[in-house]
Amino acid sequence: MTTRSAAGMGAGSAPRPGSAGVTIIEPKALRSLVSAITAELLGVRARDIKAEFSDAHGELGLAVVTPCRAEPLGRDGAMTLVQRADLVARELAERLRASARREVGRVEIRFSRIAIEKEGRVQ
Repeated sequence: MTTRSAAGMGAGSAPRPGSAGVTIIEPKALRSLVSAITAELLGVRARDIKAEFSDAHGELGLAVVTPCRAEPLGRDGAMTLVQRADLVARELAERLRASARREVGRVEIRFSRIAIEKEGRVQ
């Protein structure tokens, strides 16, 4: 089976003898996948996330613009924004490799806005 996007980004494997055909993952489907993964990791709505693709020396390059929910600074166990961006970049690369057979060469995460989670009151 060969896997490729309509834009030709992302290498797939060569057709195997007896394979049924070609699987094409369109850029729109990849954007939906990137948005869903990012939304899950950052606790935001997928529709608020923008993803663009490029060629990163033969691998898939990603540029993601997303809002981010964050815990107040200083809270025990709270991740910094840089740690959250690194986590999202690593997870995107791993999950796109596993689910869409894409090798990701570069991931750029930009936070468009930050929503600080407020501590709930005990009643």
